[in-house]
Amino acid sequence: MTLSAACGKTADEAKLTPAGPQAAPADSPPSADEPTNKAQVVARLELDHKTLADLEKLSVTVNIDPFYKMKNPQFEGYLFDGVLALVPGLAGIDRARHSLRFVCSDGYRTTFPFKAVENGHGVLATALAGQVGRGGEPWIEKQRGKRAQTPAPYYLVWVGETDLKARPWPYQLVAIEVVANDALAAALAPPPAAKAEAGYELFRTYCFACHTVNLQGGTMGPELNVPKNIFEYRDATQLKAFVKNPQSFRAASLMPPQALSDDKLEAVFGYLRAMAQRKICTTAADCAAKVTAP
Repeated sequence: MTLSAACGKTADEAKLTPAGPQAAPADSPPSADEPTNKAQVVARLELDHKTLADLEKLSVTVNIDPFYKMKNPQFEGYLFDGVLALVPGLAGIDRARHSLRFVCSDGYRTTFPFKAVENGHGVLATALAGQVGRGGEPWIEKQRGKRAQTPAPYYLVWVGETDLKARPWPYQLVAIEVVANDALAAALAPPPAAKAEAGYELFRTYCFACHTVNLQGGTMGPELNVPKNIFEYRDATQLKAFVKNPQSFRAASLMPPQALSDDKLEAVFGYLRAMAQRKICTTAADCAAKVTAP
């Protein structure tokens, strides 16, 4: 379920993202005295020309391309394993207790375990080979919703991959973060008594990249729990109709219609209702104090 567009997927593939970090549910929410983002982000690599200047560029052909939908397009860029090696302190990070979060310029964020991306033939693309866009840019534009977009500045693609669900394909990528699984789970896991684990897993799979709960997740779409839980101001019947067909409510909405069954939607809704018992802030001022720069 998403309530808006996402930079990491096209309108019809958006939210093919697998579940986020495999973190165990926590028994208590984050400390009220600690900004949530600071608790979870242990390292961050800003992606820019200066950071990547010493890496060697190469050209690759990929099998699938969720942004342009071209057949076997060729890209120029850097081996992703080389880019990942630039993350500060990476050698000392416990892969089992941390995950990678890909941060895009429009607020989309998707989180994957290390094993899904390391040694996976990824390429951080900097250009669509053989193409010249407007003003001489190395990307051509594609109409997406109400505006033309490019994947710039960076687009993560995978050589030899044929499954969009197996790995992240974020575009407009600007940073890579290492996040602590336990801190992330502490903010997102439902109260054990709520028995909302199924909805929690579905939320992480279909919603987390664009939406936040307790200020954790993607910022492309609206926060769904604080200071007001979405079910404190939205009717469930109307919300279900919106999720299934956003364009019937908002013209040219970039959010793709969600094909989740009614049972799965009810599970997600049950998770969101349960999270009303686990808010990290309850006033606009308190929540503003917890929001930190990405």
